[in-house]
Parts: sequence; structure tokens; C-alpha cells
Amino acid sequence: MRPRIYLSGPITKGDRQRNFDQAAAMMHTLIACGYAVMNPMLSMALPASDAIDHATWIENDLPWINAAEAVYRLPGESVGADMECDYADAHGIPVYDSLAVLWAMLPTDTIAHKEASHEG
Repeated sequence: MRPRIYLSGPITKGDRQRNFDQAAAMMHTLIACGYAVMNPMLSMALPASDAIDHATWIENDLPWINAAEAVYRLPGESVGADMECDYADAHGIPVYDSLAVLWAMLPTDTIAHKEASHEG
């Protein structure tokens, strides 16, 4: 079974398209390397996602963090991502911001993972 990774990063602060693209690229990388990824930034594509308040989004995300083996923190300023990472820390769920460290802690046996871990 693939280790579950929750992506945490900016959504509304900064350039929304850049935030979405950053999360989509990391999701693709992690899936290719053998992880199961929960990417809350995909909610940006939901019609009327702005009608849901921030507190409700956080309440929606925390159960997914509980189900994850780890959280991967994407770069960028984000109050919500900081809250998610603080929650993960408080519940003993490791938070990573480096692929190399993530791979060392939660290895997979995929060819992509093995090749990428040798790239340095």
C-alpha cells in the first residue's frame, strides 16, 4: 500500500495559479514516486470554492492529515498551511519540506523513487 502524504501549501496568498501549479507538480512527482497524495489545492478548481470560509476548509482538511503518514509542506506563506503543519506536529505526524528527507523516512520501491533519490 502506498504511504499517504498530505500536501500543505498556499492557496489564496500570492499568485493563485502559481500555487495551484506548484501543488499539481508536487502531486505528480509524489504519485510517480509511489505515494498516495491528498492535495487540498485541487479545491481551487471547485465551483464556488470561495463561498466556503477558511475555518470550514481547515475543519475539512484535518481528518485527512490524521489519515496521513506525513505532511509535505510546499513553499510559500500560508496561515492555513501553518495551521495544518502545527496540527500535524501536535499529533505526531511528521512534516517534511524536502523530498530527500521524505524519501529517507518513508521509502517506496518504485523505479522513479530510486532514480530521483540518486539525483542529489
